[in-house]
Amino acid sequence: SEQATMMLGYLSTFDIDFFHLNLAEVLQDAYSADFAFTYYIENGTTSLPNALYKELHDKVKFRFKIQVDGIYEASKDEGVILKFRDLNTGTTAMEKFDYIICAIPFSSLRRVDINPLFGVVKMQAINELNYEVAQKTAIFFKERFWEKYPYDIVGGDTVTDLPLIDLFYPSDHAMPIKGIYNGWQMRPGKSPNEPGVMLASYNWGQNAIRLGGEEIGLRIDDVKRYVAEIHGLSRAYIDSITLGYASINWGIQPYVWGGLTFYEPLDKTLFAYNVTQPEFNGKVQFAGEHISQKHGWINGALQTGMIAANEIARAIIKK
Repeated sequence: SEQATMMLGYLSTFDIDFFHLNLAEVLQDAYSADFAFTYYIENGTTSLPNALYKELHDKVKFRFKIQVDGIYEASKDEGVILKFRDLNTGTTAMEKFDYIICAIPFSSLRRVDINPLFGVVKMQAINELNYEVAQKTAIFFKERFWEKYPYDIVGGDTVTDLPLIDLFYPSDHAMPIKGIYNGWQMRPGKSPNEPGVMLASYNWGQNAIRLGGEEIGLRIDDVKRYVAEIHGLSRAYIDSITLGYASINWGIQPYVWGGLTFYEPLDKTLFAYNVTQPEFNGKVQFAGEHISQKHGWINGALQTGMIAANEIARAIIKK
């Protein structure tokens, strides 16, 4: 029944926003047990790009705040010409490269001038590939009320039919309970009186468009109201322990304009292989989460970058 569908959707977190999308997208994460063994990066995810930069900065030239406006084939043997704008100075320039790896999301590549056009299916993917909007709002609290009685929560999430949809608790104070599967307890030496950041709202699709489309003051006000309601606390208390917040709506994030790639029915058959194929006689390789079959994940994006780099290396060696 429609009532059962609605109930299952809310009980399965984001799944209510997946019902009109490609079933294989959900199954390929579950079937390969992607969540059986997960890892985190010490000192935060920003350590990854910082480490890459530190490793490469004396080997390659980095240019920041450069907006690519055009990709042109010089000739079949003379490389690729990029037209780009320096957002620091506003100046426009053209430069030729032997090869390029295009990691621009297709939602953003849609605006780039391409001549000659890529293959028919590649252009169709650039024009049509579905991006699901996502929204995240984090709140910084001066104490961790969720770790106190009667909650005793040291990680995990709460699912709700309120517009925030999913709420995640930090797990940095958690440690596993020996002999109990998925059992967790407070790590010795940690206190719920320490400050902590709660991912107070994470949602996709229509809920992300609506909540993420709110003016930031109203968005934070609503999210705090929902957090208070979920935990049976007063709004005055939540306000009194709030130190700060951060919120992002990926649907309006410049040069992304979407949360992540998520195939619609039949898209996998049509696009999954074709988006990986190079253009301009191998001079343009593609990488990014939208090229990977692990959409939305860093490891998928990294894998496509590795494959693209190796393809260019092979081409250079062969040449």
